[in-house]
Amino acid sequence: MLYLLETRGLSKVYKETDGGLEILKDVNFQLTEGSIVVLTGASGSGKSTFLNIVGALDKPTGNVIKCADWIIDLGPDAGEHGGYLVAEGTPEQIAKCKKSWTGKFLHSHI
Repeated sequence: MLYLLETRGLSKVYKETDGGLEILKDVNFQLTEGSIVVLTGASGSGKSTFLNIVGALDKPTGNVIKCADWIIDLGPDAGEHGGYLVAEGTPEQIAKCKKSWTGKFLHSHI
């Protein structure tokens, strides 16, 4: 089945405290087209952290969020050294692209 958004084993630990503060612990989630989702929980339960990670405002500590069928990877670097098409394809195809920074990251997660 194709999901609009999928997380597998998603976790988030804030390292500012001794031993870290674990906010999200092994969250698995699949969103299908046409779904209506309500996110509930007590204050401090990780709702905002989850939404910030899914919305790409924060990074997960562990595992990957899968929400793309097709990736357009621009680069190879930032600023004047970027803006070129480095790779285009499925996450699996990008993971095999040696000149892509995104591919190098995906290679260890797919």
